[in-house]
Amino acid sequence: MHHQHHVPFALAAQDASSAELLSLLLLALSSAWVLGCHPLSETLFHFLNSWLAVEDHCGYNLPWALNKLLPYMGGAPYHQTHHKKQSTNFAPYFTHWDYLFGTYCKSALDFHSE
Repeated sequence: MHHQHHVPFALAAQDASSAELLSLLLLALSSAWVLGCHPLSETLFHFLNSWLAVEDHCGYNLPWALNKLLPYMGGAPYHQTHHKKQSTNFAPYFTHWDYLFGTYCKSALDFHSE
């Protein structure tokens, strides 16, 4: 469902099928249990994960976006390219994975900055 949106917007960040949401929930809960995470750490992780998902799907390269502060962070332009060309830019946040596996594709913003 999520990838039916070719132009991302903030609400599309959490648009997923029931099976996908259930699998993500089970993975998050089981990994937190296995690692023995403190509830506050788990809460902070989920808050940050939701923030980044909405930031990546908002459609704007915001001046305070984390991709402008940290190297190898994707950001909205990177993720928008993933929605347009779904065989590229798979990594949700850190682009080094796409560089390593050959699935990196420049975003429109990258082309303008050259």
